[in-house]
Amino acid sequence: MVSSPSAQHGTPHRLDDLAREIHVDVHDLVDDVRAAVAHVPLAPKVYSDLDEAALRALRAGGLALGAMPPPTEQASTWTDLEGRKLFRESVSLEQVARHTGVAVDELLRAVAERRLLSMTLNGEVRLPGYQFREDGAPLAGLDRVTTALPEGLHPVAAMRFLTMPHPDLEVAGQPLSPVEWLSRGLDPLPVVEFANDLALGQ
Repeated sequence: MVSSPSAQHGTPHRLDDLAREIHVDVHDLVDDVRAAVAHVPLAPKVYSDLDEAALRALRAGGLALGAMPPPTEQASTWTDLEGRKLFRESVSLEQVARHTGVAVDELLRAVAERRLLSMTLNGEVRLPGYQFREDGAPLAGLDRVTTALPEGLHPVAAMRFLTMPHPDLEVAGQPLSPVEWLSRGLDPLPVVEFANDLALGQ
């Protein structure tokens, strides 16, 4: 009998369920969780009763041991996981260049000028796919929106802003996301104003 990946790697079945729910490979999810929590220190009360051998084993596994930072300095593990998932689902500069005929250098210039949103991980630059039409071209008016967003906005926050329905972007009683709004060729001005509001709120 062939065992499941969770049985082979000691992964709880609940983790399998979570991976299916958020549409990622369970092994990618495990890697992402390890990366996300590797540098989150355990509070002293968690390890105060451990002997030195156990502490050495924990440190060798890459686990940080120390006082927890204040809440304002703690990274959001879930945001980090969502960001890694977004990165995996994004497209490379080379892929966009092949589909659009636009040189990689020009794409990098668009990124530098914030006309396109990007993500960088381990030196690799990728572009979230929600910015593009089915034919590979950027959505009309997108550059007006992205340049209005707060500079340095987290890619996950930008993704949520652009892909979640907005109550004031309504067509036939149906709220649309900014991406859906732009994909229909509608006036980008309302989306630009919402992006400006987001920038003012920071």
